[in-house]
Amino acid sequence: MLSKRLVCFYLILKNVSILKSSETLKLSTATVAKYKVILNHSPTIATVLEKVLKTESIKRIFDKLYHEYISPPLKYGTNWSAGIKIYKNYKSRKKSPL
Repeated sequence: MLSKRLVCFYLILKNVSILKSSETLKLSTATVAKYKVILNHSPTIATVLEKVLKTESIKRIFDKLYHEYISPPLKYGTNWSAGIKIYKNYKSRKKSPL
C-alpha cells in the first residue's frame, strides 16, 4: 500500500486527473481526493516529491540527448531489429507522463 500512496502523490503532483489516477492505481476517487488534500496540507511531502520531479526532468533531458543526438538507435551500421525495439521503447517513454 505504501507504493500506491507514493505513486498517487506523484500523479497528483504531475497534475494527472483524479479519475485517471484512480483508474490507473485501482483506487477509489475518494481515496485519490483524500491524498490530494493531504498533499496540499503537508508541505514536507510536497517538497520531497518536487525534488524527485526535478531529478526526473534531468533524467529525461539526458535520455533525449543520448537517444536523439549521441547514439540514435536507427543509424547506419546497426542491428535494425534491435534498433527498432529501442526506438519504440524510447518513444513510449517520451509520451508517458509517468
